Amino acid sequence: MAEGGEKTERATPRQRRKARERGQTAKSAEVTSALSLLALFVTLWLMAPRTDNLLRTLAQTNIGYAHRIDVTMTSIATLNMNWILTALNVLAPFFFVAFFVGLLSQLAQTGILFSAEPLKPDFSRLNPVKGFQRIFSIRGLVELVKNLLKLVVVAVVVYAVLKAEFFFFPRFINTGIQSSFQYSFGIALKIGIWSSVILLILALLDYIYQVYEFEKGIMMTKQEVKDEFKTMEGDPLIKRSLREKGREIAFTRMMKKAEAADVVITNPMEYAVALVYEIGMPAPIIVAKGKGLIALRIRRIAEENDIPIMVDPPLARALYRVELESFVPAEHFRAVAQVLAFLAKQSTRLREKIMSGVPA
Repeated sequence: MAEGGEKTERATPRQRRKARERGQTAKSAEVTSALSLLALFVTLWLMAPRTDNLLRTLAQTNIGYAHRIDVTMTSIATLNMNWILTALNVLAPFFFVAFFVGLLSQLAQTGILFSAEPLKPDFSRLNPVKGFQRIFSIRGLVELVKNLLKLVVVAVVVYAVLKAEFFFFPRFINTGIQSSFQYSFGIALKIGIWSSVILLILALLDYIYQVYEFEKGIMMTKQEVKDEFKTMEGDPLIKRSLREKGREIAFTRMMKKAEAADVVITNPMEYAVALVYEIGMPAPIIVAKGKGLIALRIRRIAEENDIPIMVDPPLARALYRVELESFVPAEHFRAVAQVLAFLAKQSTRLREKIMSGVPA
């Protein structure tokens, strides 16, 4: 397979963000189910005394005194309402716990995620060929193994608990209904809690597998990473072209300013620095500079515009290291002043500019 066709690269942050916008993220429904089941059995264990009191009160009120109740439409309606309210009172904590734990487990896996993408109709799911492919795919095989494993776990737990309690069963043959019910309830609770704990361990393993599948599913080819980099950072060719265009514009602007320079200091052939001095300035400003061919271009502009050219290699090299549009540094004031004073004798424009700044 071609190098660019293999998905060998980890997903970029942008790819992960796009997957999340589509509602795709690593999560396991098994974690939610196992945590909710465990929470329900723990709640049942903690709420057992309260539930027993509610049911006992209901039985005493509605069954123990049934012979005293007149059978009318009103009494039957009252009896049904009592049963409904008691059932709601008993079941309300379990509904709350199931909802709260399910919500927290989802948030722990995916965070706050809103996406309408999964709600959009996908008609490809109606394709029977793709349906068979999903059923007999590796994912379908994994789901089958998970379901069989859960059945085996519950069966093993039931067998182990019942085997441990086997020799205690004969003791409850002649006991009362309440004692037998409490004993049976304890066995069922033990089976439920142990099954939930083991299922939760399996669910955590499933979550690790789901993370692996998710990461594998959003992997990218080398070409996709390059294309995304171009999209995010800009095409390198375009950026290089823009940089070259910017340099060209800056060069043209610098050459235009060189035409208005008061003096050009050269090396004489390697460096060239053009200076402008205006009345009120603390020092001359470097408006153009260059080396090599650019230095020759500045010299030619100076010759074409009758700008004085001063050969001073040390000063030219020193000023070349100064940023454009910057004042001449203080350590070079004396040298530049001497240059301007010397050239003022030859350039009428420069002499008038300097003399106009001298107070009468």
